Amino acid sequence: MLGRLQDGTLKEVRVNSDGNLIMTGMQPSNSIFTLLHDSVYATYPSDTQEVYTTYLNGAIQEIVTVDYTNSAKNVLVSVVRS
Repeated sequence: MLGRLQDGTLKEVRVNSDGNLIMTGMQPSNSIFTLLHDSVYATYPSDTQEVYTTYLNGAIQEIVTVDYTNSAKNVLVSVVRS
């Protein structure tokens, strides 16, 4: 996941084993998001689906839907960008 610092720099953000977000010191090398954005909103329409919507200046840039086989989310089924 990516996070944007106040200066506009993108950094990689991870969730640690305690469920806390941590920002690494490295620039992201790979991301599910391909378009420039200034915010990401996550929704969870079901126990097996996550939907991430990126915005730039209030306009939707892309939507990434992640589907899992079960509510434990231990087996990924698909990631679809639209």
